[in-house]
Amino acid sequence: MAKRLFLAVCPPMSLTQTIEQSIRLPIDCRPVAAENYHVTLLFLGLVEPELQVEICRSMAQVTSTPFTVQFRQITHWEKPKVLCLTDSKANAALLNVVTQIKKGVEKLGVSVERRPFQAHLTVAKGVLRPHFDTVSRISWPVESFCLLESIGVSSGVRYDVIQKWDF
Repeated sequence: MAKRLFLAVCPPMSLTQTIEQSIRLPIDCRPVAAENYHVTLLFLGLVEPELQVEICRSMAQVTSTPFTVQFRQITHWEKPKVLCLTDSKANAALLNVVTQIKKGVEKLGVSVERRPFQAHLTVAKGVLRPHFDTVSRISWPVESFCLLESIGVSSGVRYDVIQKWDF
């Protein structure tokens, strides 16, 4: 049975509470649960089990040294109605990982999004009237990335780690 999958880096659980507590969100929004915080590297969509195995083999070839990801601003994206942690500076190491991931899945015949990658961590959805404070710099060392499954639950969505690759 096909699963809804994506590749991402996740902040350590010790940092998720800090993120959650450091942002005062608008009243009329749906906060993202701290345990769902992540930075999507590539959304894969519905993936059959056979292709999932091939994707996992391919992702084992992604190489990097550990690096730090940081976000220094909060941004409202009007069309999807979300608030995200973002940064005006591109992270070269993160972009390199994304490039390797895209090349790996393209070799398997998976079509990938052509938009330029913009690292972000969504903290709220359904934001119609953005009102938010500035955010202090939030950063963490990235030492791995994961294949996650998006599972619909009564409270919204849950993300389960299927596989993790260390750098």
